[in-house]
Amino acid sequence: MKTAFVTGANRGLGLEFVTQLIKENFLVIAGCRNPESAHNLLTLLPPEDIIRIDVGDSGSIDQAARIIEEKLPSIDWLINNAGLGYDNDGSLATVSADSMIESFTVNALGPLMIVKALCPLLKSYSLVANISSKMGSVEDNGSGAYYSYRTSKAALNMISKNLSLELLAQQIIVLNMHPGWVITDMGGKNAPLTPEESIRGMIGVFKKAILADSGKFLDYNGQVIPW
Repeated sequence: MKTAFVTGANRGLGLEFVTQLIKENFLVIAGCRNPESAHNLLTLLPPEDIIRIDVGDSGSIDQAARIIEEKLPSIDWLINNAGLGYDNDGSLATVSADSMIESFTVNALGPLMIVKALCPLLKSYSLVANISSKMGSVEDNGSGAYYSYRTSKAALNMISKNLSLELLAQQIIVLNMHPGWVITDMGGKNAPLTPEESIRGMIGVFKKAILADSGKFLDYNGQVIPW
């Protein structure tokens, strides 16, 4: 049985990842900040398979890694899904240093530290999927705004590329993923994609991924996104 660890699993894309991975017969360990209040997640997994993790806190990451090491001999798919966005950083007048720092800590540094902490559980042809965003593309940025979200995702894109190069010798596949504009708390109700469609597409991409794909920036259909 294949294994997966998913962060930000209590809602939105993370919850849908868990739902579909269970249907794919994965043994899933889910991570979120408040497992006791993750009511939807608790309908899918037993409490012992829901790990407390705050991806913005290195101590929390290390503690979660120790628990996961006790539960799993290895990880086939590591999905760094947890992230945050800001509605008040749309312009130079409203962006703040605090929002920039928090976004970078959660959206970029968090996934890096999770890969570092769980690297001993990764094996040949394990897959690391960092859920980024097209909004982190410099080339695609034609509208500006969203300073903290855009820059933190751009940083994650570089981290993913770095990881793909460093982990190549271990034959670990690293994908940087744009999930599309999805109907979630962050994406809003006007988004054209449902979580089911986005996650179904990404899982399809993961299944087909080979080592030559490592380091690519892809959308949920497997199309290359410009950096």
